[in-house]
Amino acid sequence: MFGPPAAEEVLAGWQLAAGRRAAHVAYWDVVAALGTLADMAFCVPALHDQGRSDLDADLLGQRRDAFLSAALNRLDAD
Repeated sequence: MFGPPAAEEVLAGWQLAAGRRAAHVAYWDVVAALGTLADMAFCVPALHDQGRSDLDADLLGQRRDAFLSAALNRLDAD
């Protein structure tokens, strides 16, 4: 919903709170991306109700796909 930089901010916050580096991040990013809806249009009305009228199903799908692609590339590199 917030674009690629948000994932890094969430990870940094988690690691700070946990006091350690997260393990197997690429794997869990793949799991998270694959757990999303195939058609992101279902989410759009709720997002618009939350003031995110800038988001549509296509953009959400593109962001999810880019996140998944990046995670798969990191997984291959490990």
